[in-house]
Amino acid sequence: VTSKSSIKLGLLAKEIGAELKGDPNLEVYGINTLLEAKRDEVSFLIRDHFLSELSNTNAAAVIVSKSKKDLNFSRCLLIGESPHLLYAKTTQVFKSLSEGEVKPSISKQV
Repeated sequence: VTSKSSIKLGLLAKEIGAELKGDPNLEVYGINTLLEAKRDEVSFLIRDHFLSELSNTNAAAVIVSKSKKDLNFSRCLLIGESPHLLYAKTTQVFKSLSEGEVKPSISKQV
């Protein structure tokens, strides 16, 4: 899901209930797979099978579980108990942004 409107990572982390490791002012426009993500998109690591793709991703930030919060990764991390839930919430945020159904807390930062 990609949006024409951006959201700062700090606000996205707050909206989805994640801990942010990295720059809260970095703006992102969507969510994509590790290999397809652009520099202004968020991605996700749900299975260890995809750990090798981390080194090749262009994603601005990656959603990970708390067990992965100490990964040696040069980009931002969105950390939580359930990466599946964070992924779903992130997708909903970008869907709302793309449809113009912006929550008041998001619209103040966009």
